Amino acid sequence: MFTGFLQRWRLKKYIKQGLQIADDCRLVSLPNFGSEPYLISIGRHVTIASGVSFIAHDGGTWVFRDQPKYREVIRYGRIVIHDNCFIGYGSIIIPGVSIGPDAVVASGVVVTRDVPPGTVAGGAGTGPHDARGVRGEVPGGHAGVRPGGLPPGQGRRTAAGLPAPMVRGRLP
Repeated sequence: MFTGFLQRWRLKKYIKQGLQIADDCRLVSLPNFGSEPYLISIGRHVTIASGVSFIAHDGGTWVFRDQPKYREVIRYGRIVIHDNCFIGYGSIIIPGVSIGPDAVVASGVVVTRDVPPGTVAGGAGTGPHDARGVRGEVPGGHAGVRPGGLPPGQGRRTAAGLPAPMVRGRLP
């Protein structure tokens, strides 16, 4: 009970600091909005899983900022999550990224580039996919994740070429 109160209080604090978030978003737990929540905008019907971090400012540039040629280097930018998106567990969204609409970010992904509308982003360079899992070129060339998390050529497929449905955590 106290944890729920504390999370609601922190969310209200972030909103007062400029965080833009629609009323119908689903937060599994309170994400880390970093030190600049005013640079983050979250659209309608967005689900954000536990452990997600929004990093709107990269403080790592501080290390070399005393060198004359890097004195003006400051990396920060808006993060925009459009309507009807899902952000998976433990994902990290870095400065200047736009996601969606209708996009899915897989668990544990570090999002370094824009995620085009209707795509699934994640994996280790397995190639882009649209929201139906169809492999092919996606505007912006963002890498996607193979549906069901299966490596290429593994697992049963349906007639449409999609992975067979999972039954009790295993392929039928």
